[in-house]
Amino acid sequence: MDMTNFTDNRYADVLTINSRDDLRITSPKLLANHNDNLHYPFYQETVGSAISTSKSRNSPTIGSGLLKDVIKSTYNISIKSPQQYSITNNNNNNNNKYRKYNKNIFILSCYVIFLYLLYGYLQEYLFKKQKANFFSIYSFSQFFVSFLFSLIDILKSNHFQLKSSSVGEFTNESLSTTRNHFKKIIKLLSIKKIKLYSMLSMVLLLTKVLGNESLRFLNYKTKVLFQTSKIIPVMLIGGIIFKRSYSKTDYISVLTMILGLIFFTIGDSFDSLFSFFGLVLVLVYIIVESLKSLLYEKILRESSSELELSLFTNLFGIFMSMPLLLFSGEVHSSIGFLWENKLILFYLLCFISLGYYANIAFLNLMKITDAFFANLISAFRKFLTIVISFLIFKDTMYTYHIVGVIIFFCGLGIEISQKSATSSTTTSSKNSINIKSKI
Repeated sequence: MDMTNFTDNRYADVLTINSRDDLRITSPKLLANHNDNLHYPFYQETVGSAISTSKSRNSPTIGSGLLKDVIKSTYNISIKSPQQYSITNNNNNNNNKYRKYNKNIFILSCYVIFLYLLYGYLQEYLFKKQKANFFSIYSFSQFFVSFLFSLIDILKSNHFQLKSSSVGEFTNESLSTTRNHFKKIIKLLSIKKIKLYSMLSMVLLLTKVLGNESLRFLNYKTKVLFQTSKIIPVMLIGGIIFKRSYSKTDYISVLTMILGLIFFTIGDSFDSLFSFFGLVLVLVYIIVESLKSLLYEKILRESSSELELSLFTNLFGIFMSMPLLLFSGEVHSSIGFLWENKLILFYLLCFISLGYYANIAFLNLMKITDAFFANLISAFRKFLTIVISFLIFKDTMYTYHIVGVIIFFCGLGIEISQKSATSSTTTSSKNSINIKSKI
């Protein structure tokens, strides 16, 4: 039998192939290839003397069933059919993809938490400890800087490279490439997308204005605390508008977290800086914030990239925040203050930059999961922000704060366990479907 039909020469002494059901063993290694290039692996590789065969007589064949019995009784192994091997490989590939998917979610979640912790620290340091309350300047600057970062990242993502014939001199090819990239960016727009981006920009501006104004009447920790409770509006709006369903466990876990946050709020209410008007502002803020999360998810589900979304929402946000900046009268006073406090200016630029990259990471997390999971991670990092704030800025912690911490983490643990069980069940179901389809 000509052995050239083996794709791997290491197996040339293993089998001779006459037909699909006629495989003749010529070596004890029991590894083989087939005409259709599907391997026939066995549960273990055997070492020892060959199965009793003689050059003077034909080897027993798989098709006769005799060789299977000899192998099973002698070596306690079984031969897999091509179909079984294909199913096993597919199942293993799915499991590997699932493990890689979970690893990506974990790494991205940690990255989001880390960036937002730094962001939260700088926000409290600038707006509460240093009294740099130029909120209109902050809103406009964040839109403007984020737009520039988005534009740069889009050009990088399209493998845009500056080519020059000499230092500082661009070639016609590089300029043409630049124009083509801008044309592609503009072509991405449609009437529907413009409406969605405009709506999202308005929501973003409202969240900045409401969130910043609430800091004039509330403690920073109280503001962050209520900001965490936007999971409830996300669930309500998601169920009413997007017809989503949530399990009882979801509601129990969220209500438990909110109960913990209420205890935390009671402890924080002993602070002198606690206003009912500020509380109303922050409640409206969390409703608008939940709309932002759902709009983010809706746009991303409709084949918009994170960078495209960031580019256009920040561009529209620049024009929407301009009137607010001009009528606030902050331009002159803020320039004088920042000129005298250059370190504050540096921290403000770091704060804006962190906000951009943290937002891009959050959008990536939302795209590979959903709004509920992303906001769960956001709630956890906000809670850590509060705890770290107590430790760094040496604020008083009451018993209500400690009780709130315990209850909150109980609710968070319930939700994480439920999500983990759901993911495992989904993966098992997908693997089962893949196996059945192969059979």
